[in-house]
Amino acid sequence: MGIINQFIWNVFEQPTPADQKYIPVVKVVIAQYDGLEGFLDISNNLINISAVYLQGMQGDELRTAFTNLMYHEMTHVFQWSGNFTAPGPLTEGIADYMVLRAKLNGTGFALHG
Repeated sequence: MGIINQFIWNVFEQPTPADQKYIPVVKVVIAQYDGLEGFLDISNNLINISAVYLQGMQGDELRTAFTNLMYHEMTHVFQWSGNFTAPGPLTEGIADYMVLRAKLNGTGFALHG
């Protein structure tokens, strides 16, 4: 999570705690959710990952899928959404962009440098 947080703050150009949205705790739950990969309960900073989505994956495929979800959902955690007035497609696009920007390789770990 620390690597993901730093990456997001770097891309958002928020290098200091004063620039960053203060989120003291983020919880992650893996549970049975049909029809989606993951979602964020923003009021509780709770990332929900679908066990149904991950079921059957192993090794690098599982690591990549989980890491992509974490980059996406952690982006939502740290996004400033204009007090929830930003259009949903915009905030989703930014979270998807963050996954692409992380340059995830086949092992699911961000490439740095």
